[in-house]
Amino acid sequence: MACAGWETPETFPVLGRDEVHVWRSRTGEHAARLPALRLLLSRDESERAARFRARRDGDEYTITRALLRLLIGGYEGVPARAVRLAYTEEGKPVLAAGEGASPLQFNVSHSGGLALFAFARARRVGVDVEALNRRVDHDDIAQRFFTPAESSALCALPPVRRSSAFFDCWVRKEAALKAWGTGFSLALDRFEVLNAGARMRALECPNELPDLPRRWTIRSLRPGAGYRAALVVEGGGCAVRRLRCEGGLPMAGP
Repeated sequence: MACAGWETPETFPVLGRDEVHVWRSRTGEHAARLPALRLLLSRDESERAARFRARRDGDEYTITRALLRLLIGGYEGVPARAVRLAYTEEGKPVLAAGEGASPLQFNVSHSGGLALFAFARARRVGVDVEALNRRVDHDDIAQRFFTPAESSALCALPPVRRSSAFFDCWVRKEAALKAWGTGFSLALDRFEVLNAGARMRALECPNELPDLPRRWTIRSLRPGAGYRAALVVEGGGCAVRRLRCEGGLPMAGP
């Protein structure tokens, strides 16, 4: 699978305050390590993994959560088993509060065997990835949940381009909601990401959130053929470093 521009670091990278690191991983590459990775999950995470109807989905969730803990441990300089997570009311994972609270911010998404992890220092981040092989009625969803301008732009495209364009818009919106920490309490048609492209640009947003264009930027990602992804970051002027962790991480394993 092509993923030009994604580097495989030989040592664990240092995360600067003006940087965002986005890691990508094919979860299947870690399947042989599943027994060890399961040991890194909390009880709640293990119980959630067991509730998936399809074993493949449960394994993907397990691998994604374990890799998240390994990556956090790498940035924080602690063993993955020592990482303590908490969850906001909207379900967003955060580092558990404690003495000397860390400024590390992060977000995670996975779909169709591919996981993305975004990390920043003292900047909230959101990331979303979707596999293009999902069968969805994108015209109907766009009319129901996108803004009129977004829906019109989608319908104006040739049918062969609509599916990928729909997912481009969808991942931008999901990444924004995850970065803001609102979840779906903010309706998708209350903000617009129509003009966001490969370069970082300001988000257009509803009147009740007038400061968002100044405070947030968005960037489309291309993690590989058959996927669409987006990153939303608090503030501007930061560099995005794209990293790969297929087959292992540049750190001691569990």
